[in-house]
Amino acid sequence: MANKQQRALTLMTWNVKGLNHPIKKKKIMTFIKSKKADIVFLQETHLSPQESDKLCRDWVGQVFFSCGSSQSGGVAILIHKQLQFKCSRTVKDEDGQTLLLLAEIQGQEMTFINVYIPPGSNWTIYKQIFDLMVNSQGLVICGGDFNIRLNPKLDVSGASISSNALTKKCNQLMEELGIIDVWRELHPKNRDYTHYSCPHRTYSRIDYFFMFSNDCTRVKGCQIKTIDLSDHTRKVQWKLNSTILNDPILKQKLREEIKDFLELNDTGEVSQIILWDTLKAVMRGKIISMTSHLKKIKLQKLVNLQAKLKQLQREDGYKGTQKKIIFLKLENTILKIKNPQTKIMENQLEKIQEITCLTVHSEVRFTSL
Repeated sequence: MANKQQRALTLMTWNVKGLNHPIKKKKIMTFIKSKKADIVFLQETHLSPQESDKLCRDWVGQVFFSCGSSQSGGVAILIHKQLQFKCSRTVKDEDGQTLLLLAEIQGQEMTFINVYIPPGSNWTIYKQIFDLMVNSQGLVICGGDFNIRLNPKLDVSGASISSNALTKKCNQLMEELGIIDVWRELHPKNRDYTHYSCPHRTYSRIDYFFMFSNDCTRVKGCQIKTIDLSDHTRKVQWKLNSTILNDPILKQKLREEIKDFLELNDTGEVSQIILWDTLKAVMRGKIISMTSHLKKIKLQKLVNLQAKLKQLQREDGYKGTQKKIIFLKLENTILKIKNPQTKIMENQLEKIQEITCLTVHSEVRFTSL
């Protein structure tokens, strides 16, 4: 009998910091779709039950959620439409901080737990989450924003800090229960971060995927990827981007196109109104063509800048004032390229949002005795 091809399951977790604004929500949902993840954990959706139902309009697949308020909390789990996902049990809390799904995927029983723990939470909250994992069934995957640095020496940029009582308790309980931090298990000595604190000027890793150590062999990879979405938006309806007129070369080309059009068509045989409307339609096509070419150049610049940004982020925790200045300039340049009309202020560069991606085997493995 031919062996069936292995089915890899990709999960993604992301603290979206609110989905209230419709254009921001559309951008985020479009970005998520482009990543083609099977299961997506979202934290801090800030959506009411009515607004959470609207996620189904933007996501073709199953949507589960636990609602908080319009200012805080709220978690959601998105299931890709092509995934054979049969949910048999849903558990959620009243504060919109925890969502548990017990499901069957291709005959494999699995439990998914999406968690958002607010900053300053006490030990009881963390213990409840770990106890929830222990009492869950099947392959257990717990992910989300935990607002804790389990390894202060590696999970914080700059000078290392000592572990506090909460960190020590979490690490001790995880060791006793056989729970592992998946990313750290695969990258024991690496530095990478999922959050930037503007007031403290520090980077930290506070978003995790947790699993039991016995299931670690199923994991194919776990990565932290950069997101550079901007909240600044523009109307969908086509409108002349006046900033292109700052380009003298492009402006000269437009002058030549207008001159050529008038020499060819302004013969006195058509009214000036028709001539004007036709000119606008033709120039619109010309401008779209020119700006499309400029967009390709801009996208290539973005790719290069993002690579430099990621490289700088990995370098020794951003030590030195000069490196911080370079880093902020790169962020500034990226946002300016994406929207030239945006005035970049320092408080708009609060953090580089990150997503953590996890890939596991969803099929059942058998061992011959």
